[in-house]
Parts: sequence; structure tokens; C-alpha cells
Amino acid sequence: MAQFDMTGLASVLAPAREHAAIGERKPTLARVPGPIRWAARGVAGLVYKLAKPLTNRQATVNQSLLDAIQIIGDKVGTIETVADPTSPITLPSPQTVGRRIQFGYDSLGESGPRSITQLNNRWSWMTWPERMFVYASVYGLRPDRCLEIGTFLGGSAVIIAAAMDDANHGVLVCVDPNPKVPPENWAQFAHRCHLVAAFSPEALLIAEQKAGGKFDLALIDGDHSYEGVIRDIEGTLPVLADHAFMLFHDAHNAPVDDGIKAMLAKHADTLTDVGMMATPRIADANAPGVFWGGLRMVRFDRKK
Repeated sequence: MAQFDMTGLASVLAPAREHAAIGERKPTLARVPGPIRWAARGVAGLVYKLAKPLTNRQATVNQSLLDAIQIIGDKVGTIETVADPTSPITLPSPQTVGRRIQFGYDSLGESGPRSITQLNNRWSWMTWPERMFVYASVYGLRPDRCLEIGTFLGGSAVIIAAAMDDANHGVLVCVDPNPKVPPENWAQFAHRCHLVAAFSPEALLIAEQKAGGKFDLALIDGDHSYEGVIRDIEGTLPVLADHAFMLFHDAHNAPVDDGIKAMLAKHADTLTDVGMMATPRIADANAPGVFWGGLRMVRFDRKK
């Protein structure tokens, strides 16, 4: 947007504005013949009318610049005074909350997910919606302990650990009979993870011991046969906390879907189907009618 400096023009036009006003004295035009005097007044009034919007526009630009300077000052002050997210939280004023949200801080004073870029790792076999939901579940629910059945290359474990790092909370235990985790992946989550190289469900009690307690969240992505899904669920229920969630990958796969439904029916008093949280379905190019993908959530509430 073009900017106009009307300071000089305004000083030039000041006498003309005075002369054009009705009822004011006319020191400079008093001796000028009437027709010329009235023509001069008309020209001065016209110039004033044309210049006034430009002067107002400059005033608006100046005010916008002052507002921008104030916002930048507020931003710098906010960044300098934000508390350590790991320290006890004192809720700020509503004005400060608004500023923090605007500049990347939330109402708890946290600076936002720093490790979310780990979703873009080439080892994960999950779709983007699945990766996003796994990350959001861990970051939002903030489980004390998370179980993963079926680790393979460690792509989803990287995502879980990234969410735990951003939340500065949680321990992950991975169970897989034959993990193939590359060193570069292991380096991303070794600081939060115990890896149990054994079959589920036999290894799940060991996993609980490694975690130091029962699990608040479990990602089940192991044996995709109907019988394998049944075994993993039956084995996971005893090691879950009194209130916990299970996520099932490849929930669009027919045997996985059938196994989940069978367990929902058998344990209707403790299991609640939350539904499909990531819906993209992938057709198997080598097996017509076979589908993969999908992330389904089930809630567990232990019967008292």
C-alpha cells in the first residue's frame, strides 16, 4: 500500500483552510476583487477536500506502525518471561494467554510440539492420518506408560517417543519377537524405551515389569490373524491400568476387524468401542478384496 507524507502539504494548505471557513477573518484576500476572491476560496476548498482523505490515510498508516511496534514489544516480553514448561504452572492472565497462543505458546505456557517432525520418518508403515492420531493420542493423553505390540522397524515407536519428549513425560515398552530396528531409529527413542524381544502375550508381564506398572495406552500392531488379535487383546487386558485405551492398527483388515468385534462382545462390561480414528483404507495390490490401514480406538475400564 502506498504511503503519503502530507506534513509539508498540510502546512501549505493551512491558510487556505482558514480562508475557506465561513465567518473567519480574511487578512490576505480582503482587498482582492470579489469574483477573484470567491474563485480563490473555491479552489482552496477543493484542494482541502482532496487532501483531507490522504491526510487521514497517513494517520491510519502511522497508527498501524505504532500498533506493530507494540505487538513486537509484547512478543519479545512474552518470550523472555515464559516459564519453564517443566516447572509448576501458574495460569497467566487472559491477555497474556491470547498473546502466547498468537505467538506459539498455549494457555499452559508450553511452547508447542518440538519433535512433531519425527512423524516424517521413512520407517513407519502408517498413513499420515494414523501417524497424526498416534502422536496426538500420546501428546494429549500423556500416558505414564505406553505399550507397543509389533515394533518391527520402529517407525511408530519413533512417533510415540517424540510425543512423550514433547510432553516431557512417559515410558514406552516395545514387544516384538524379531525386531529389526535400525540404529538410527533406536537412537530416537532408546532414552524412553525398553525393548522386549519376545512373543506376545507371553512377554507382556515382562513388559509390565520393565515399565514399572500397568499401561495407560497400548498400540497393538502385531499378529494380524484373527487368533493373533484375540491373543494380543486377552494378554493386554491384565496389564492395562484401571482406565486405559487401546489403539489397533490395520483395523480395516478383515481378521483384525473380526477379532476386535469378538473381544468387544466378550468383554462388553469393560470395553467400549470408540471407533475408527483414522479412516483411509489401502487395497492390497496382490490380494483382491484385502484391505489394510485404519486406526481404531477401544477404551478399557476395569470392572470393580
